[in-house]
Amino acid sequence: MTNRARPRSVAGILRRAFTAVIGILFLGGTAAVVAALVVYRAGDEQLKQIVDVRTANLDVRRALTGAEIAMDNYVLTGSSDDLEHAAAAELAYGFAIEELRHVSFPEDLPYVRELADAADAWWHQSHLIARAAPDTLPTEVYVESNSLYRAALDASVTIDERVTARSRDVIAGFDTLNIQRVASLAALIIVAALLTVLIGTRTSKQITVPLAAIAGEIDALRRGDFEPRIDVRGMPLEIAHLAATTNLRADELAQTRELDDAFQHLSIELRLPATPDELLERAAAGFGRIFTLADVTILVYPDADNPVAHVVSWDHAGRTRHVREQVTTDAYLPHQMPAHDPDAVDPQLGVALLRAHVSGKNLSIPISERSALVGTVILVGGDRGVWRPFEVQFAERLAADLGRALGRARHFEQEQKLVSQLKELDAARTEFISTVSHELRTPLTSIKGFAEILADEEAGPITPRQRKMLGTIERNVVRLQGMIENLLTMSRLELGSAQTEMRPVDLGNVVESTRATFEPAAASADVNLAYEVRGPVRINGDELSLDRVIINLVSNAIKFTPHGGAVTVLLHSTDGEAVLVVKDTGIGIPAEDQDKVFGRFFRAGNALDRVVAGTGIGLAIVSTIVEQHLGTVSLTSEVGHGTTVTVRLPLLEDRELSRPPAATDRR
Repeated sequence: MTNRARPRSVAGILRRAFTAVIGILFLGGTAAVVAALVVYRAGDEQLKQIVDVRTANLDVRRALTGAEIAMDNYVLTGSSDDLEHAAAAELAYGFAIEELRHVSFPEDLPYVRELADAADAWWHQSHLIARAAPDTLPTEVYVESNSLYRAALDASVTIDERVTARSRDVIAGFDTLNIQRVASLAALIIVAALLTVLIGTRTSKQITVPLAAIAGEIDALRRGDFEPRIDVRGMPLEIAHLAATTNLRADELAQTRELDDAFQHLSIELRLPATPDELLERAAAGFGRIFTLADVTILVYPDADNPVAHVVSWDHAGRTRHVREQVTTDAYLPHQMPAHDPDAVDPQLGVALLRAHVSGKNLSIPISERSALVGTVILVGGDRGVWRPFEVQFAERLAADLGRALGRARHFEQEQKLVSQLKELDAARTEFISTVSHELRTPLTSIKGFAEILADEEAGPITPRQRKMLGTIERNVVRLQGMIENLLTMSRLELGSAQTEMRPVDLGNVVESTRATFEPAAASADVNLAYEVRGPVRINGDELSLDRVIINLVSNAIKFTPHGGAVTVLLHSTDGEAVLVVKDTGIGIPAEDQDKVFGRFFRAGNALDRVVAGTGIGLAIVSTIVEQHLGTVSLTSEVGHGTTVTVRLPLLEDRELSRPPAATDRR
């Protein structure tokens, strides 16, 4: 009997490897730090003194340069501020030259003295220039001053060059010490590298090789190859457990791949648009094919819209049967936990779902839509084996998809019914309005005619009071006729019976033709009415419809403008468009109502508050006619300041001028 090595854990292997590597790194790091300290201490003092000398020399040069600039400015401007700047620079120079003497290397002191002598001579010359007025000294004085300044700068540059040379010497010493340090560490690094490689190789074989085998199997699973399996012998404990789990997962995937493909196909089918009956047929046949069943029964419970239960049956021969009858649903309910049990709540859907119930080879699954239980699926196994857990999970997922799809189908069916009913109601309303409007036109025409006869005194003389009453009758008849005409126009537009003759039209003439219509009404309302038509504006349109647009817009503007206000009608063309603007200084439209005023029978809240007469369809007619002419209409308004309506219509292109007019039925 042979002794077998005890399996080791990954943590133990890594602990030993990391301990060895850390020890090597510690030794190498300690040696590197010691060598670096030696090099640093050898040159640190010299480098520090070099930096101090360079800094002090730079301060001296900066002070001399500042003073030179100040003196040059003084010679040019004679400003006392420049002398003050020169004096401040001289004071800074004194401190800087003393610091330079203090920090300089002994062998550089003669050059420092040379710099100080040259600078003192220049300072002396600067004092002579400062005491004299600008441009009063001979040119030679200024030339000599510049020469002395140059000498001082040259001395400073010489010191910089010596400091630079000394820096190079120190750096060269550093290089020598670094070479020695590198040479001393090279052997240690080589030894550490060899040891690290040895440890890494051994650790890699113990950990990465088994992991590579696991990765290979996972990659094979990803490619759809479920055959490879991992030999777990000799592996560390954790990796062996992972390998065994991977093998188990491969077994499960091999068994569920075919089932998953079928599930995806059926799930897609259930998402396709269909009636509830079609969905139930697809689901029953799909359950039967996927799980190789003898029989499938889907029961949909009665609800408010469907008072009887709907049963769909499918058998192994592929036959499907629908039955709608009164049934007892309790017989189909699986004996499960109640829906209020927390464990019965699907965390993703957030609804209560009853779990599937297995009874031998049969499986019953509830169907839920949102939080309501709407049916049950009964799967009869026949000759198949027992239900495995992953099969039950797939069946539950399919039932959930069926519940959601059934809900969508029912909602879509209800929406279609509602839309159809709304269309019927809308058509009936439009027809009613058209009929009533036609019926009202005849008596109103009679009333208006008899009022005119009475006003002309053809039936005898009338008193002034009676004439005033007849005027009131005539005005209200005209207003009612306008309202009826608007109602008829809207009715014809909605029913598609409005005949339009599209031909080249000068919109300017159409606009101008309405001026005489509205000037009396504007004068009566004490509203200033102004028209501005800029040139002929030719478009392709129906003249009567365009006239209706202008009449509705201008009449609205006058009606909602108080006494003393103004209404402006502007027509021009720009960028291939005819632009009609009707602007008033009236009561305006609240912001919350502006996106609704082009709807039928809508009136703004402030118009209702002021009891201004109207039907609320004038702008709806405008919008519809403008759309028929391939244009747009927009509105801007502010309560208390007025409203501006802008209509844009495409201009008539030159090649369209020769086309004959065509009568069209716009629907």
